[in-house]
Order: sequence, then C-alpha cells, then structure tokens
Amino acid sequence: VDTARGGTLPDRVLIYESALRMFRDRPLLGFGPDSFGVAYLRYREPGSEAIFNFERHNSAHDWILQTAVTTGAVGLAALATLIAVFARSLWALSARKAVIGGALLAGLAAYWAQGLLTVGSISVDWSPWVAFGAAAAARGALPAIGYRPRRAVGMHVAVAVAALIGAASVGGAFRASTDAKTAALQTQAGKGPAAVVAAASAVRLDPGRSEYWVQLGRARAAAGSEREAGDAYAEATTRDPWNPDYWQHLAASRARLAIAGDRSRGGAEAALAASARVVQADPNTSGSHFHLATVAYNLEDMRTALRSAVRAIELYQGNAEYDRVAALAATKLGDAEARALLESALARKESAALRLALAEVALRLNDRSAARANAVRALELDPQSEDAAKLIRSIDGN
Repeated sequence: VDTARGGTLPDRVLIYESALRMFRDRPLLGFGPDSFGVAYLRYREPGSEAIFNFERHNSAHDWILQTAVTTGAVGLAALATLIAVFARSLWALSARKAVIGGALLAGLAAYWAQGLLTVGSISVDWSPWVAFGAAAAARGALPAIGYRPRRAVGMHVAVAVAALIGAASVGGAFRASTDAKTAALQTQAGKGPAAVVAAASAVRLDPGRSEYWVQLGRARAAAGSEREAGDAYAEATTRDPWNPDYWQHLAASRARLAIAGDRSRGGAEAALAASARVVQADPNTSGSHFHLATVAYNLEDMRTALRSAVRAIELYQGNAEYDRVAALAATKLGDAEARALLESALARKESAALRLALAEVALRLNDRSAARANAVRALELDPQSEDAAKLIRSIDGN
C-alpha cells in the first residue's frame, strides 16, 4: 500500500522493527531529542539498503515510536499526558462552542492519527500547538500576578545581558557557517590555500561542529597537506563518533599516508582501525564493509579485504565492484578460506567474476574438476571472458 510519504507499508515495517530495538536498548530516556537518525545506522535491518535506495532515515515514521526512541518512556508518558489533558479541554470547549472546539478537536485528532504512519513536517507540525494554545485560552485569563518593581529591574537586566550574549554567539555561528561555505567553494575550485584559511576560521569560530572540521580536512588535502587533513578528520570523529562518513574520510587519509610510506600517523594499522570504525558505526550497510575491503586491499591485507567484500555482497547484490574486489583478493590468497568465502558469496549471488575466481582458487588447491566446472560456468555467464576460456584450455592441456 503506497502512502503519501515514506514509501510502502512493508518498507516502513523495517523502520518500525529498528525503532523497537532502539527503544529496547534505551527504554527510559531514549537517545535524545532529534537523535533518531544518529542511532538508526546501528540498528537498521541488514539488506534494507536495497529497499530504501541507500537512504538514511531520521524518523521512525510514527510519532509514538519517534518519541519513545528519542525521549524514552519518560518522554512518551509526558507527551501522552499532554495530549490527553488538552484533548479533554477541547472536548469541554466543544460543548460550549461547538464550531471552534469541534474544529480544533478534529484537527488535533487528524494530526495524531496521520502521525502514526508518517514523518513530521514543518508544514503541519505547528497545528497541535495551535490547538493546545486554544485549549489553554479557553480556560480563561490567569489571575494577575503582583511583582515588586525593584526585583523586576534586576530580572530585566539579567534577561538583557543573556540576550546580548546569545546574539553575540549567533553572530559567530553565522560567520562560521559563511566561512565553511566559502571553504567548500574554494576547495571545489582547487584553491587549497584560500580554502584552508576560510575553513580554519570556521572551526575557530564554532569548533564544536564536526562538519566544519571535515571541511578543514578537505581544504588541507586540496592544499597538499595530507597529515594535517587527517588530523582535522580525526577531530570530526571525536565530536561525532557515530557518523560513518567522518571515519571514512579519516581512513582514506591515513591509507594515503601509509601507501606513501609515511607512518607518522600510525601507518596501515591506523587506516584499518579507522575503517573498522566505519563498520562499527554502520554495520548493516554494504558500503561500510566495502570501504573496509578497499582500504585493506590497497594496504595488501587480502584476508580482511576478502572477508569484508564478501560481507558486502551478502548485504547487497547489486554492485559488480564488490565481486571484482572479492575476486582479486581471493585469487591472491588462494587458500581454503578464500574458497569457502567465495562459495558463501556465490550462495547469495552468482557472477562470472566470482565463478572465475573460485575456479582459480580451486586449481591452486589442486581440485581440477571443481576448477574446470567453475570456469565453464563463468564462461556461460560471460561468453566474452577470455580469462575463463584460457583457464579451461589450460586445465584441458590445450
């Protein structure tokens, strides 16, 4: 059943299942307001990326689950109480003013009903608060509260000072945002030094934003400072350790240094450790595992490369590049584990690249019959494969 927003009902059930597991792990206070997207990557269902087109969800598509995940049972109970109290007030208002009270009550009921199957939106999220405000107004004016002018002056001064401090901080944040945008444009234009100046200004004005540190890393990389670029990416991961993209930037930077022979930032071990954090942050996405596979392959850790590439294939069968890297790593290993891993991948997906790799591994293990059978199958899948035909001729002694 297609819905107006967010795909089909079976698709949404996958999100619900993830949300329920998130709530189970933090039932009391949840993961924090607006933090569904932060936690979702660790809880999404294996293989769901093929259904959702690799989309990262930041909503449970249900206000009950959204509230439970982000604020826990405490927040859910508070919201349920709020809805019940104001709904009762609107019901009482409808008895006196049927048109106003009835319209507000119907609008409130419609909002929460549609929220059971969709995400929030700024275009409609104001509506329950209008109903709440009307319910409060219907109770009548509050009694006047007396105050002492001398105390009021002090309060006004405190509020004014707080407002000035807040305005100053907003100004700095706005300038930081502008500088980060300038840095991005300069990086795209290939003007590395100018990009570094702008990005450095952004992180100086607003150092808590991890994305500004990523922009500084990109600028430094464009300027040819790979060590310092990696250091900036590391700062981003410190501030947001659950974002797999930041770990990917760090892993790629450390890998480039290691390949160049520079071990000043930890060498291959540091690159592989950062790649492992990508998988830890987003364990059920094929891209995370394939990133680890490519880093490991380029650092000549073929066993990790093969294991990770096969895991990527198990999670998603639509990318032929996964097969290619798995095949390359397997043929370089050529042992029993390589054979077992290729067979595991072929149980999920059959391709000429995987079959040919299995044939080559089997031949190295002196299993000529299996080697020939797999080479023949590879040629059936790809009749233009010269490598498969050559392997068959070699096995047949031609």
